[in-house]
Amino acid sequence: MRPSLTLVPILGLLAGCGTAATPVPQPSTTASIQEEASGGVGYAACRARADGDPSLLQRCADEAVTRLTTGDRAAATYRAALRALGDDALDRGVFGDGAAARVAVADAAVALSQARAAWLAGGAAPRGAGDPSRLGNAARQAWSESRAATCSITRVSNCAARYDALLAAFQPAEERTDVTEPVPASGLPLPTCAEVRQSALVGGALGDAFYQRYPKELADPARVDGVALNGAALANVVGYLACVATLTDYDPVVAENSLALFESPVHGRAAFARLTALAEEPGAEASGRETFLKQLRAMTKAPRE
Repeated sequence: MRPSLTLVPILGLLAGCGTAATPVPQPSTTASIQEEASGGVGYAACRARADGDPSLLQRCADEAVTRLTTGDRAAATYRAALRALGDDALDRGVFGDGAAARVAVADAAVALSQARAAWLAGGAAPRGAGDPSRLGNAARQAWSESRAATCSITRVSNCAARYDALLAAFQPAEERTDVTEPVPASGLPLPTCAEVRQSALVGGALGDAFYQRYPKELADPARVDGVALNGAALANVVGYLACVATLTDYDPVVAENSLALFESPVHGRAAFARLTALAEEPGAEASGRETFLKQLRAMTKAPRE
């Protein structure tokens, strides 16, 4: 059994059963949650004093996570999710193996917790396209429960998508899924723009519906190249993205989930060509498509190298 990402309260219980806990390298003063959330001195200083010792680094991470979740009403489910993410990353070898992997898991846990705490405190929303479907079953379930608990007490638009974006800390860009044969995308065809309009969803509600509907493999840089998209399928996807982007007033969640497709060396050029053609068509929707095209061009390295 690989070592679990264990939080301080649980370590305390184990210590009470006769196992001595490893001393934590204590800072001279306790860093505030605000400092910790912004990458402040708390974890960084403790990490430096640990001098590469995996056990001490783990304890530094435990202490940082505890500080970052103090007073958080969804802390219990979040901490459970963090433990599950750590176990899952070690089991799947996301960060390699051995002591180096344990250190990477500790760093990822703190990075995720810092981003989450800063966001919940009113800071910038997480960016990117995290994909819970890449997690193992236990981690995916724990993350889902944490997301539901946090979003139930957080009044932000597109909370589910923003929360999943935090997973980038545990889903490094270099993690790839080997694909030998192209596979069809799930959930196609996507709704036409007329069907999207008929749903009567607007703003954040439409953004949430988009996040749930858009195929995860198309939003994942590690998988999008292996998805089979013929001309009709690509036109359907690009048309849907342009429509939802326009109707949500270019919500960044739509663009961020589109990046993998438009940066793909397999599909990117064709996707940009299709969106450019849509923007050049006559009609009232052309202006919105042009704005979405400019938004993507500003965000992408089209196509991804």
